[in-house]
Amino acid sequence: MYKRLQPNSLRCNETGLGLMEAIVGVLLIAIVGFVALHLVNLGLAMYKLSSGAKDVAEKLEKAKELAVSQNKDITVLFDAKENRFGIDRNGNGRLESIEAEEMPEGVSLSQDGQITFSRSGKLTKDSKEPSIVIRNTRDSKRVSVSSLGTVDIE
Repeated sequence: MYKRLQPNSLRCNETGLGLMEAIVGVLLIAIVGFVALHLVNLGLAMYKLSSGAKDVAEKLEKAKELAVSQNKDITVLFDAKENRFGIDRNGNGRLESIEAEEMPEGVSLSQDGQITFSRSGKLTKDSKEPSIVIRNTRDSKRVSVSSLGTVDIE
């Protein structure tokens, strides 16, 4: 007499996603994608900044070693306008294209300067700006040289 209802017979026979579910899914994917892209860009900027600071520190260490090995004063020049630096190999006080190394894209030097290492590997008294600031849009790093010639990245 009574017809027994099956549990499946009460459901509508709709399959697939509705428009609202699709929109929410697309928005969630877009938000996660934008956050991931931002984190990748942030990581890349920090990598370039660290790489630039490391390059400057290595160049300063190389100049110090050259000063000791060649038994003469060696100067490292920093040109903020052109965003480059290098060892003044010919001793003319200018950074020429063959001596220059470019800073990574998006990373810049804060100001011009020069650091001169004496024959003993220490700084000379006429060294200007013994602390070089390297920055990008998010952060900055400082490469400093002590009077004893020790190079540090802060």
